[in-house]
This record gives sequence, structure tokens and C-alpha cells, in this order.
Amino acid sequence: MELAIGLRWFMGASFVVVGLGLLIGRNHLASDGVHIRTADLEEPAAGRLKRAIARRELMEVLPSATPASVVGVCALVAAALVAFTRLDPIVLYAGLCTVLAMAFSHAYLRLRNAGTRRAAALRVRNRATVLPPWLWIAVALCVVTPLAFFDVAPLAAIFVSAAAVTIAVVGDRVTRLPALMSGEDPPIEDYLDRRLRTLRAANVVTTAPAPAYLFVCWAIVSAPDFTGLHLTAFGVAMVTELIVTAWFLKLQVAGAGPEAGRKRT
Repeated sequence: MELAIGLRWFMGASFVVVGLGLLIGRNHLASDGVHIRTADLEEPAAGRLKRAIARRELMEVLPSATPASVVGVCALVAAALVAFTRLDPIVLYAGLCTVLAMAFSHAYLRLRNAGTRRAAALRVRNRATVLPPWLWIAVALCVVTPLAFFDVAPLAAIFVSAAAVTIAVVGDRVTRLPALMSGEDPPIEDYLDRRLRTLRAANVVTTAPAPAYLFVCWAIVSAPDFTGLHLTAFGVAMVTELIVTAWFLKLQVAGAGPEAGRKRT
């Protein structure tokens, strides 16, 4: 009983943290500029890249802060329901994951339909050329791990896994988006397009394991008698989450490539 109460309040507190974090950072998440580092560039490349970012933001008309705001509000609503009703937190979590998947899908559709000056790709673009193949394999294994706990929470397991799969599919679609260039500075705009494509796809794809991992963590603790399948699913989810998170953090801190005019050291 004490464990169940502790888990309930932990889930409620997590909803609050996620909700407030998304609402506070919603405008930051909607900008192209936050994805691109210009500090390690020398002039005139830094100025050219900043101007290319500004032109792209005007062309794309990003979905502003709406998706992050919607998910944030839903997370706070889930927290309130945990505190004031008897609804199962894991069911609320599954619902929040579904909202998250819908928000990613909405953002992708906006990106796909953004702009009027699409350019033909000069190189083949697919999931293997944008993100490493091992990442796709790891994510594919992780997003289905909730199904191993079908006996613990069947409905939640299905919804969480479906949401994680949907997010991963959105990431795959992002890798295939056509180039968006104004034509005013093709070399810099080509670099910007490739860098944004990689970072956006990585952001989405590395988010996909998170709902599955958190669900599996809850389920392994809640299971009255966990089995070998449960332990295997937990191990896969945990290792995948750690590896993809470390890889994504490394990708984010990487500076501009030499084609953008990086300073020589």
C-alpha cells in the first residue's frame, strides 16, 4: 500500500515538472536558432548563418509554442487528476503519451507543409544517411518493451507502446523532408538544412524511447511477480534510454562543421 501511494505521488510530481517545464520553455522550443551554434564560427560565416536562420524561420512558419503548451497543460491536468481523483496514474500517463505523439505529428505536418521555396535534394536522404542505423535498431527494440507488461497494465501498455512507435515514425518522416532553401546563400543554407534535419530527427527519435522506458520502470516496480520477460524488457529499455540520451547530448554540443566556416584551432 505504501509503495502504491509513493508511486502515485511520484507520478503526480513528475506530471507537474513536465508540465511546468514545457510551458516555461515553449517559446524556446519553437525556434530554429536554438538548434544551431554560431559561437564557434568566424566572420563572415557567423553572420551568413544567422541571416540564413532568420530567413528559414520566416519561410517555415513553425507551429510556435502550441504543441508544447498543449502537452504542458495536459500534464498539469493529469497531475490534478492524480491529486484529486482515484484515476490510475499509469492510465493518465498513457493518455499523456498519446497527446505527446499527437503533438509531434502536428509539428511534423506543419514542417512538411511549410514554406514555398522547397529545393530538390542534391543527395539521397533517408533514415540511414541522417541518423546512424544502430540508433534506429535500438529505438525499435525499446518502443515495444511496454508490451512485455501487458499482464500488468494491458491498456496502458498498448497505448504507451503505440505512442512511442508513432513518435519514432514521425522521426523517420522528418529525415525525409525535402530541403527548404531561399536560394540567397545556397552553401550556408544547405548546411543549415542538413544540420536542422539531423537535430530535429534526432530530437524526435531519441524522445521515442522515453515514454516506453518510464512506463517499464513503473511496471517493473508495480508487478506483483516480475518474470524473465519483464526483466529483459526493463534492461533493454534502460540501456537504450541511457545510450540514446548520451548520443543526443553529444550531438547537441557538437559545433558547426567546416563547411559552415568553423574556426581553425
